[in-house]
Amino acid sequence: MKKILAFTLCFLMCLSLFSCEKGTDKMNEKTTDETTYASDKASTSKNNGVNKAPSTQTKPTLSKKELAMKAYIAVLNNERTLKYPLHNSKEFDEIYIKKIYNFGQYNNATQAIIDMDKDGIDEMIVVNNGKKVILHYENDLVYGFDFLYDAMQTLYADGSFSWRHYENNINEYGVSRISFVNGRLKFQELYRNENYHKFYVDGVEVTEEKYYEYIGQNQKTAIEFTPIDMSALNEGKAIELASKHWNIENGSFDEETGYRYRFDAYRDGEKYHVCLYWFVDNTYYENLKCVMVDITTGEISQSNTIHAKG
Repeated sequence: MKKILAFTLCFLMCLSLFSCEKGTDKMNEKTTDETTYASDKASTSKNNGVNKAPSTQTKPTLSKKELAMKAYIAVLNNERTLKYPLHNSKEFDEIYIKKIYNFGQYNNATQAIIDMDKDGIDEMIVVNNGKKVILHYENDLVYGFDFLYDAMQTLYADGSFSWRHYENNINEYGVSRISFVNGRLKFQELYRNENYHKFYVDGVEVTEEKYYEYIGQNQKTAIEFTPIDMSALNEGKAIELASKHWNIENGSFDEETGYRYRFDAYRDGEKYHVCLYWFVDNTYYENLKCVMVDITTGEISQSNTIHAKG
């Protein structure tokens, strides 16, 4: 009896081992098949362009500070209008900067760039023909504020400025700073005096001693204005306007001669001479015609200038 039981147990154990081994083989077979299928599928998808990773490249975005400078240059070049506050009104006029300067030319114009209201975005102060214009960038708009002569005398590195005012035999001198609220100027007076007899600090009358003590404790550094290089702003624009005027693209070929067109420009005062040439064997061959382009208004007039090059 014991021999029969032992034999039966051995038989069952062998059967169990055989069954497990077979199941493992099936699992391995299945896993191998699935792996091969997945690999083939991935390879096919890649070849068909389906499984390509999406591009992570993005266009570089300009900061608000960079956008402001780009906008100011466009305003100076009369390519963009600015918001100009109307006197004693909440309304704005939308004009080109040339209107503020009575359509005058840029005569030795200078500029200073400084963050006057400490919002992280620079203002540009342009001086031309004795008039200062503050360009302020806000919500993708450019606002312009003009100051005549003594209304803004010296601009300081902290954004404040000195001013002088004469009225009814009262000679006022002071220093203020400004902020911008919804395109409007807001003034904060730091200190001033009237005929050097009355003295004020933060709008409160003080003694002469306290007045000069405050100034001594708050020394300021003047900002230097630098010339505006209008040629750098306008040479390309002048060529572009002449190209549109002639309906000829710079570098295009003349169908009859097979010669390539070339433009040449040089500044003459407040205008550009823009001339059209045929370009042959890497040299200017013949001057065809020239125009004068006003760098402020963009107006085009004919020119009899001939500049033969060869």
